Amino acid sequence: MTSKQPAPWAPGPRLRELVAITVWLYAIVKLVLFDIDRYLLGVVAPGSEWILNLKFLALASALAALWLLLGHRRFALALAYIAFYPFVLVFWKGPKRLWRHWAFILLLLPAMYNAVLSLRSTFVLYTLAFVSTATIALSRQPLVLSAAMIALGCFLVAVMFRAFRRAHSASLFSQLAQFVRSLLPKIESGSYDEAPAPAAATPQRPPVQDEQAQQVASFPQLYLLHSGADFIAQRVARVAKDRRYNTLLVGSLLSTFIHAALVFGFENWALHRIDPAAFSGAGRAGFMEFLAYSLGQLATSNLTTIQPTSPAATWIAAAELLSSVLILVIGAFSILTAARDTYREDLRDFSDAVHQVALAIDHRIQVKYSVTPEALELQIAASSLSAVNLLRRFRGLPELPPLSSAESPPSGDEP
Repeated sequence: MTSKQPAPWAPGPRLRELVAITVWLYAIVKLVLFDIDRYLLGVVAPGSEWILNLKFLALASALAALWLLLGHRRFALALAYIAFYPFVLVFWKGPKRLWRHWAFILLLLPAMYNAVLSLRSTFVLYTLAFVSTATIALSRQPLVLSAAMIALGCFLVAVMFRAFRRAHSASLFSQLAQFVRSLLPKIESGSYDEAPAPAAATPQRPPVQDEQAQQVASFPQLYLLHSGADFIAQRVARVAKDRRYNTLLVGSLLSTFIHAALVFGFENWALHRIDPAAFSGAGRAGFMEFLAYSLGQLATSNLTTIQPTSPAATWIAAAELLSSVLILVIGAFSILTAARDTYREDLRDFSDAVHQVALAIDHRIQVKYSVTPEALELQIAASSLSAVNLLRRFRGLPELPPLSSAESPPSGDEP
């Protein structure tokens, strides 16, 4: 026997993933933010920026070495994986990971829905905040700094108002419950599964053949709707028992507190740049020192030696104390009570609506075809076993074994 040739060296999935992430992060930073390779080389080895003129030769050498090590096929696959890595994330890895964590995604659906609805206002608000903070960090003109302080104050008011309003607004599950209930009249009347009327030019067929064709055509529709309602009802029932939503609420409250601390940190820093005598014990303090001072004001504790001395600094300190009280009120009476109760009620309402649809489908199947949903599934499996088993795997059910002609289920007309 001939000895087996050793396989060429191949990178592991983790190494390939790391290389793809590094390459795309480098490309984004290089094209959008700044010249990162020149900056890093200037930090590590100042005066050696001339090496960057040879980066094309270095890249070509690295590709040639990898080509020799990997071989044609593996090199082409690795290169294609790195080149199309964003599409791999969006169309393969992302959906796959989301499917594994469907319960958590279902918990996030209301928040994601609200984020999409308020995308424009969120973009405008945070752009205003970023411009204001950059102005405070770079400018020393009192009028410009004052305008940036006012803009940041408006941003914080908008953030706190949105946190309060979000806790009392109708969630996505409430709207989904209304949509699901709108399907009930169509299912009960049969308009959902009725076949369309034939055109005038179409020759008429015998009534028995028309009825049989209509039944065969309507079976997949009712079965698909029954499978979907069963799947959603089970998932919603599990999520209703999940306690991770409390963690999301606490995170929302913590986010509001962090927003307030950052805004007041920049406000106090800007006031210090306008009037160095506005605070005692500040000296040449920067943003981090004023951030610690703002955290202490919000938590009603002294974390630094900085103290307000001017009327403007005192008014900002009073505004911080008022904000801490508002955050406590929003957290205790809105985020941790009203938002949680609204979420549970809307989720329960959505679960009840799905359950009503499932019962309506079962009743429609039994009235029109004189079979149970289980018997309907067996009838469809007799001709489309692979499709039925695919839906059963999707619902977390065991697959059906192949049915022989002798095991085929009887139709509804047989006794």
